[in-house]
Amino acid sequence: MAFDLDAFLSKARAKFDLDTELRAPSYTGKKKPGLVILSHGLGRDSSTVLALVLDGKLKVDGKKVGTDQLDAVVFSDTGYELDFTMNVKDVMVEALEPHGIPFFHLETPPARLWKPWWKKRRKEWLRRFEEIERARDRGQTAKAKKLWDALCVREPKGALPWRTDRLRRASIEKKAAQGYYQAQVPLLERVMERSRPIILHSKKGRSAECTVNHKIMPIRHWLSDFVARSFPEIQDELNDTFWKRNNHGIQTEYLNHRDEKGHVIAADDFLAALKVYGAQVEAGEREPITMMIGYAADEAHRVDRGQEGISKAPGYVRAALHEVYPLVEGGVGKPEEIGILERHGWNWIRKSGCAFCPEAGAGWFWALSQYDPQMWRLLLRSEQEMVRRNPLYTFLGGKPLKSLGRPKTLQERVNYWRQRNPTMTVNDVFDKGYSRKGSYNHEICGVCGGYGYGLK
Repeated sequence: MAFDLDAFLSKARAKFDLDTELRAPSYTGKKKPGLVILSHGLGRDSSTVLALVLDGKLKVDGKKVGTDQLDAVVFSDTGYELDFTMNVKDVMVEALEPHGIPFFHLETPPARLWKPWWKKRRKEWLRRFEEIERARDRGQTAKAKKLWDALCVREPKGALPWRTDRLRRASIEKKAAQGYYQAQVPLLERVMERSRPIILHSKKGRSAECTVNHKIMPIRHWLSDFVARSFPEIQDELNDTFWKRNNHGIQTEYLNHRDEKGHVIAADDFLAALKVYGAQVEAGEREPITMMIGYAADEAHRVDRGQEGISKAPGYVRAALHEVYPLVEGGVGKPEEIGILERHGWNWIRKSGCAFCPEAGAGWFWALSQYDPQMWRLLLRSEQEMVRRNPLYTFLGGKPLKSLGRPKTLQERVNYWRQRNPTMTVNDVFDKGYSRKGSYNHEICGVCGGYGYGLK
């Protein structure tokens, strides 16, 4: 029987529904897999996560994460990590090397670049602070408050000297080594030189400024570059640009891509690739990036704070990231970490953290005074400068707890702590292995001072 073309086309036209075709999604294939990243703090918790990855025993959202799934490990440097923390880096790099997993160290910018720039801005802040002091001395309270409020919202102006156009086009490895991803000078200088308190304590629904500026934002900036390098199709979108005048009348380069608010994305936006990625996640084209964070199961209270932080990120950045806490999910607490770390010979790793983190408490500062006297003297001098500008601004808190009779300066609080804990050693503190009873019969961790989280 001869083929009847007219009959065939007639049947095809009858089956074709234009409205159905127009409603069909633009992307109907399988979602492309996302990246898996470990945010490493060079401490016990995140080292335990990596040990479980190497053992092939880690599960995230019920799925196995091994060395074949892990794409990169990243550590952001505050500039004041202790030497036993930094010694962990080489061990981690050595463990990852056979598996071809890169370790990125986001270093602080070179002092030769940030110190002259920072010195100029410090003079301006000191001048404004002296104006406030003169107004207070004259009894001009309203004027002093107005000047103080104006000072609190001001940040340094101008381009950062370590973020040059030449370095912007360099490799991720070179940018990380030259401090390109850091948006601030090293933390202690920033704390000491500012005329207003920096929020170093994490509060409900709010991460500490040091965490945001020296950990979260540098890692997100790095991650945006890593996304562009990992997915050529996203890099192609970043290369598809056009020029137009911005709201200030300046010719600016933009992507042919819009953010969640419908605004075109600037080509030099540090999070441009991450926003493009997030748009594809929302369109159902990709799985989000899995960002693993090492919170132990007995620190599950920190998860809420982390989730609150990601909820405040820009829409497409929020869509791109899926933060997970595998130790909390697997019920791995501080005691369980010991055996896991011992299998790899890593049980010598101590709690990590910035040398002067107030979350560590008076016990940590006492141990620091014995372990690194030079750093201790630097902290005492820094606090004197801070208190000179604001009598309530000390390393271990804001307003002194006079009702409890607690000392308010760093040295006084350390002395007070030592009287209460005369038998504790430096290793006891750094290994975070003790607790004590506090006021109102609450359990208080002898290191972090947090209620209800003492380790037995």
